[in-house]
Amino acid sequence: MPIDGFSEFLKENGKKAMDAAREAAAIAKIKADMKAEELKMTSTYAEIGKLFCTHASGEIDEVFIPLLQKVAESKEKMINFEAELDKLKKTVTCPECGGKSPAGSRFCNTCGAELPDVVTADSAEKAEEKTGAAVNEEAVKEEAAEESGASAEEMAEEASTEEAPADEDIFED
Repeated sequence: MPIDGFSEFLKENGKKAMDAAREAAAIAKIKADMKAEELKMTSTYAEIGKLFCTHASGEIDEVFIPLLQKVAESKEKMINFEAELDKLKKTVTCPECGGKSPAGSRFCNTCGAELPDVVTADSAEKAEEKTGAAVNEEAVKEEAAEESGASAEEMAEEASTEEAPADEDIFED
């Protein structure tokens, strides 16, 4: 009876396949548990390092100094990256809670703390233009003073003592 032989073959190989699947599952579980413990250990090492960096004072073994410098450099880079992101996203980061608020906000949307005035790219350009205009104006005054033989300070003093024209009343009845 060939059918009986075939069913025996299927039973035997099915059992082998189930045993192999159980073994593979057990191996995968052990590997996952090992990876979880490795991550826990790495996290604990990082926590120890962070605590050391924040509480290190007095004599520090020279072995740690380059590593502490790397941490300080990374912190500075992170601050710069955060500022770049804020600029691109047109947001500001609250110095109190780290929350994000739209650029130009006076108070944090998360904690309500007053936000520092942030110089935007537009306002920086305008300030630069004003500074450039002031420098140009000063150069023109100095040139005029040189031509007239007077010093720039004398010219500025003379200009401030001249009477300014009276403003027109824009609210006429």
